[in-house]
Amino acid sequence: MPKIALVTPEPVIQFCDSAGVPLAGGFVYTYAAGSTTPQPSYSDSALLVPNSNPVVLDSSGRAKIYLDALNYKIDVQNALGVSQSGYPADNIAGCMWSGPVKYSWPAADGTAGQFLTTSGAGVLSWTTVTITNVGDDGTIILGVQVFS
Repeated sequence: MPKIALVTPEPVIQFCDSAGVPLAGGFVYTYAAGSTTPQPSYSDSALLVPNSNPVVLDSSGRAKIYLDALNYKIDVQNALGVSQSGYPADNIAGCMWSGPVKYSWPAADGTAGQFLTTSGAGVLSWTTVTITNVGDDGTIILGVQVFS
């Protein structure tokens, strides 16, 4: 099953202190949300090459950091080990979905007019939506369930 990666938020992210000065030689620690248990980040979008933990920032305060589809606590520190303003930040979703949900993507693209749906157990598939009702005002009501 392929993993889904999220870049935080650019392939190379730069961290600065509250005065806007890059955190040269600073550190980025990644933990499982709500804990101090180290949780890996990665240097590649395939999530195959784990970063060191902490990630050591270069002389411009930059590093390449990809997160797995998990929730994280992230602590950004300067070169002296002092946490920066706003850190640690907890319950950071490493993907567009919260929690450790992994999705199984369809092997092929859908066809025109299809929507991506889930089984509720992480299996995604292409579905053709059917018209179930037309309102009095001509509004088309599609057979799609919306969750809030």
